[in-house]
Amino acid sequence: VERPAGSGPLLVLGAPGTGKSTVLVETAVERIERGGLDPAGVLLLAPSRLAAAALRDALSARLERTISAAPARTWASYAFDVIRRAKAEGLLPHVTRAPKLLSGAEQDVIIKELLGGHGQNGVPQLPWPESLSLALGTRGFRQEIRQLFDRVIELGLAPADLEDLGHRYDRQDWVAAAALYAEYRDVLDLRMPEAFDPAGIITTATDILVSEPQFLAAEHDRLQLVLVDDLQEANGSIYRLLGILAHGRDAVVTASPDTVVQGFRGARPDLLGELRTVLGPDLETAV
Repeated sequence: VERPAGSGPLLVLGAPGTGKSTVLVETAVERIERGGLDPAGVLLLAPSRLAAAALRDALSARLERTISAAPARTWASYAFDVIRRAKAEGLLPHVTRAPKLLSGAEQDVIIKELLGGHGQNGVPQLPWPESLSLALGTRGFRQEIRQLFDRVIELGLAPADLEDLGHRYDRQDWVAAAALYAEYRDVLDLRMPEAFDPAGIITTATDILVSEPQFLAAEHDRLQLVLVDDLQEANGSIYRLLGILAHGRDAVVTASPDTVVQGFRGARPDLLGELRTVLGPDLETAV
């Protein structure tokens, strides 16, 4: 797969099993083995750890050299690396300890404690609708709350924004969730400033790149080729990060618009229609 330097962005569309991932691997091999690109200059992104591991193994098997750094990562892994390096460069003065990625289980514990604290020791109950009264103590309800928080974070909404939306659309559950979200943010900001939840890590990394031009310029110099697999699984915050990393630059993106398995995590295959805006007007498409 010949993609010389300066080729610009390319979108490869195809159904599962048609070789889209192979295109990414062979593009990397071509640029590294015959184009002389340092493997450290390749960023290969996938929607899940399993997919990233498969790409990493496929690339390692095809290269004629060993590589020290993992070239294939999930979006969250890359975002966490951005935060870690920004912390090391002194760009996050409020983070006094090493950055930490919150697990789903840790999020669940925080939300459970916050929910359980209401109605105890004089703390008033949140204004949940009566229809949810039997669900409040269940793990399923907490999972729904976590997913709502993830969407709020991805959209960059503050607790007051969610409350306003609840009043506007007569969603009392959103009004109550807004108060809970404010408490959740307070816990992280005051007690665990070094902790980042899975949705917030993408937003934080993007904000760092936007607010620190020198850091972004260094990242652009370092990453000469960006390869993305299964972009149909991405949400809005990932598209924003992708645009900052790869707008008008060497990038190959694959997608299968009709095959989405991470809709429950906010996957937005409809955003593929806006990819020309994200990656630039020179975006080419291959099927």
